Amino acid sequence: MLDMETIRLIDIISIELRKILELPISRSESDEFHQVQFDELSEKIQKSFNYITIQNNYHSNRSYVVRTSRSSEKETFLISVGLDMISEKRIDCLMHELAHILMHKEDIQYKEPKWKNAEPWEQEDEANCLSRAFLMPKDYFMYALIKYSSNDGSVDIEKISSYFKVQERLVIERGRDLFVWD
Repeated sequence: MLDMETIRLIDIISIELRKILELPISRSESDEFHQVQFDELSEKIQKSFNYITIQNNYHSNRSYVVRTSRSSEKETFLISVGLDMISEKRIDCLMHELAHILMHKEDIQYKEPKWKNAEPWEQEDEANCLSRAFLMPKDYFMYALIKYSSNDGSVDIEKISSYFKVQERLVIERGRDLFVWD
């Protein structure tokens, strides 16, 4: 579990990333949340970060990121995302791998999807957290939480999941990130 300060910083990074990709960050910009589709998001990422290439990984349900150049002057990266995943999982994996580039690029290996760092679990937690923060911005998440809560205090996770077009486990984890529930 990440500490509160790390989660706060990751939320700031996700807001800045949404700005770079020209996506709304709060309900004041766009009242209804619209989850960007995989192909549109891939295009925006490659356009905004010209050192990143995104490819579909045919006949696979895995994703990874590798360094494609050895030069520190012009670093380039490849994100590969499996086509054998449901669309919600593909977007999550794409954002997870992008998070590694943005936050951990010094540990990404050349042409091999392995980590140099001996303790990658914290990096995985950070990448997962950034993906969730990007896919479910705080302002929209709090709105959905109120919208899909009943008078008895119960929350309809399935409806929040549908609202954001993400898997239910991501909604539960995002709620934990924001200290909404344990």
